[in-house]
Parts: sequence; C-alpha cells; structure tokens
Amino acid sequence: MKPKRCLIFLLFLLLCAVLFLIFIFSSCKKEKAAYTTQAEASIEETSTAQIPVTPTLDKMIGEMIILGFRGTEVSDSSKIVKDINKYYIGGIILFNYDVPSKSFPRNIVDPKQTKKLIEDIKNLICFSSIKRSAVIDRFF
Repeated sequence: MKPKRCLIFLLFLLLCAVLFLIFIFSSCKKEKAAYTTQAEASIEETSTAQIPVTPTLDKMIGEMIILGFRGTEVSDSSKIVKDINKYYIGGIILFNYDVPSKSFPRNIVDPKQTKKLIEDIKNLICFSSIKRSAVIDRFF
C-alpha cells in the first residue's frame, strides 16, 4: 500500500506543479498583452504627433535653388519676394556689380544697406519652415 500512496502523492505534486506553471505563464501573457496594448497606444499617440510632414517635390526642388535679382530694395510687390513665396526658393545671392549692364550697384551699396535688404527679404517671405541663405558675392 505504501508504494501506491507514494505514487498518488507524486502524481498529485506533479499535477499541482503543472497547474502552477499554467497559472504563472497565463498571467504573464495577460500582463504582457496589457503592457503591449498600452505601449502600442502610447507609440500611436506620440508617433502621430511627431510625424514630420513630407515636403512636396516642388518644395524640395525650390529649396535647392538660389536666385539673384536686380535692385537694392525690396517690397511686398517685388518679383523676388513673390518668387520666393511661390516657388519656395531656398536662397538668394547678392552682387555688387551687374555684369550684363556693366554698372554698380546691383544689390550691394554698403554694409548697412545690405543688412537692411536681407532683413526686409526675411520679413516679407510667407513661410519660415525652410532655412534660407543669403549669399554675398563681393562685399567691400
């Protein structure tokens, strides 16, 4: 009788161990599922808030263009300002000498005027999400 009791006791212990392991692993899955669901929700919230807007091809091409123009002043009706706003131009270049007309000045008169010209252009453009540059050919 004694060996039969030992066998029953061992089977009982084995059954308890199996049930215990099932309980442990099933609760881990629930916690993992809850954690995964919370993590996915937080990723979804942050990712939708931080998705960068992809620029259009026109904007990307415009950002690579640097234009020159004639004149020492700009206003909101200037062609260069309209072109920057319309075509998303990435930069401007300023010259002191106008080669086609063989005359001074093209854009640059003195440092004070050049600084004002660049500030006026920056103030007149409609959008500021693109980093623009002003390139100066010769400055004396």
